Amino acid sequence: MAYKIRTRCNKNQSSIPRIQATMSRHSVTSNQLTENRKPNIAQKNNTVNFNLQTLPISSVIQRKNKLPTISNNSNILVQVKPQKKPKLTRNKFRRLYYKYRNGKPGKSIASVRMTLVKLAIRYYKIKTHNAEIKYINNTEIDKNAAANYTLKDDNSIEKTIIKFYPQLFKLPLNSFINTIRHEAYHVFLYNKGIYDVDRERRCHKHIHEFLAEAKEILSKNKENPQQFYQDASRALRHWILIYKNPPLPDFRDIDENQLMEFIKKQYDRVQRQVKKRYADFVDEYGADNQLAKKIRHLVNKYEQHRP
Repeated sequence: MAYKIRTRCNKNQSSIPRIQATMSRHSVTSNQLTENRKPNIAQKNNTVNFNLQTLPISSVIQRKNKLPTISNNSNILVQVKPQKKPKLTRNKFRRLYYKYRNGKPGKSIASVRMTLVKLAIRYYKIKTHNAEIKYINNTEIDKNAAANYTLKDDNSIEKTIIKFYPQLFKLPLNSFINTIRHEAYHVFLYNKGIYDVDRERRCHKHIHEFLAEAKEILSKNKENPQQFYQDASRALRHWILIYKNPPLPDFRDIDENQLMEFIKKQYDRVQRQVKKRYADFVDEYGADNQLAKKIRHLVNKYEQHRP
């Protein structure tokens, strides 16, 4: 049925319009609604026809947040483009992390924290190398995260796992991201054949820790100066222990000489980064700052242990 809307105004009446309607089946006047749901006088003579049989009986056109687009093609009634999901940005992720890291009403804290971890992995493009990801909701464990593996009977790796603990969510955002990147890099090294069959001996522990710390230090996601100092100090400590306690030559899928050359190159990169961060920190806070003095001492130690 078509609706014809007419307004009449008598001299003896107020200027309130009176609406009369006649019914027809196959037309609708496009000036009935505009985007602000008010009559559009400029379009009142523009009539758009469409075939009602193209809609199922139960169809309902929702007009809550968006209006349908009516095509002049009589075979197409309504086409509504789906709304695009808002793109995740760094600032938005920062807000989500600080807002929900201690839980969200109506959801378990484990599911919320796992969601934050997965969002971080996707947004920062952290490769987890097919590791299984778990959140262990045990506040008594004094660690942020850990990467582990299980072995087959032939001592090859069966499965890799990254576990996250409540302590992780007490960290600032940059440290949170870099910790995930750190543990994911352990999985990368496991897959390269750098792992210990005998867990008690831990022959490759210091290689793993030095390279994972270097991964954090050299990432674009820079940590605050205090956290940077701690990471660079740990990296240097593991570097020294690599050469004091040489690992047994039981590498599986990687040449030991090539690995040691790569470790030395990473050391040079870390040393340059320590010098750069020290110079930036001194420019901002001055050489007399206590943390600046500690980083300066670290610069000297890196120079002393240079290969």
